[in-house]
Amino acid sequence: MQNEHLRLLIERINPDNYTFPADGDESQTVDFQWPEAIARENEERRRQIALDSAVTTFPFRCRQVLHGGAPLRAEQLMPLLNWLQEFDAQPPRSSAQDGEPLLHPEHVILGGVAVLVVLHLDWLLEHPSRIGWCRTKLETVVN
Repeated sequence: MQNEHLRLLIERINPDNYTFPADGDESQTVDFQWPEAIARENEERRRQIALDSAVTTFPFRCRQVLHGGAPLRAEQLMPLLNWLQEFDAQPPRSSAQDGEPLLHPEHVILGGVAVLVVLHLDWLLEHPSRIGWCRTKLETVVN
């Protein structure tokens, strides 16, 4: 970790990573660009942070949808169910703090299932596999 901080500091002060304005051109600003390898790493970290944030706020967003009572658009239903199933099959690694996981995957699943069951039961019942998957998830948590 310390080596990584030192590496970033070195690149931060490396003049090769800066673009300076031409002499006399006051309209141009000094611009900094990370080296390509670090830029890729940073982009991956940003992507992972965005994904983690979306997952951790998902149960709350489901609660907001349920509280609002407005059904989702029809084109959102299948992607939501597919995402829940993919999430269930491969939940993200969850770090722990004081032995307690920061994310409980079942909260994510139950939030999505609640939205589907409460607001879109007719859609679920159109295909037995849809309602069957939701029922299985609910039974698993209850048991």
